Parts: sequence; structure tokens; C-alpha cells
Amino acid sequence: MLDSYGVRVVDDKKDKWFRCCVGDCFNKETCIKMSKTSTSLATSHLKNAHNVVPDKTVTTLANMAALEKVKANSMPGFLNNPKRWFQVRHAFVF
Repeated sequence: MLDSYGVRVVDDKKDKWFRCCVGDCFNKETCIKMSKTSTSLATSHLKNAHNVVPDKTVTTLANMAALEKVKANSMPGFLNNPKRWFQVRHAFVF
């Protein structure tokens, strides 16, 4: 997602940066330092400053909503002990 809204840059010290190219950030030359293992600061900037949300986040939230709907309509036995519910259900399938 970051590559659609800016440029990743590595400086002389091997530090990783995200150069935002959306809206006023392009003219202001806004750069966000990223850690070696995470892009969360850059994605947070895009969400907070430009209301850009990654597709992965949208998909995860939709899946969670669907799961909550299924759980709301589930049998009490499943909600109380899902592992046991599956064991009983699969014992009678064969």
C-alpha cells in the first residue's frame, strides 16, 4: 500500500523512511521514519492525515464483522465450548 502513496527511501545510515506524496505532504516533503521490521508509523500517517486505509485492514474488519454475526446466531453449545462442539459434530458424521 505504501508504494501507491509515496516512496520508500533508505539513507546513508541504512535508516528506512517513507516519503509521503499525497496532498500537501508532497510539497512539504513529509518523511516518516520506519523501523526495520514495521511500516505502522507510515500507515498510521496515511490513515490519520489522508484517510487512506489499507485493503488488508478493510478486509480484516469485514471478516471480523461476519464472524461476529455468525457467533451471534450460533448454538449455545458452540459458544460455551467450541472444541467440544466440533468433536461431537464430527463424531456423528462418519
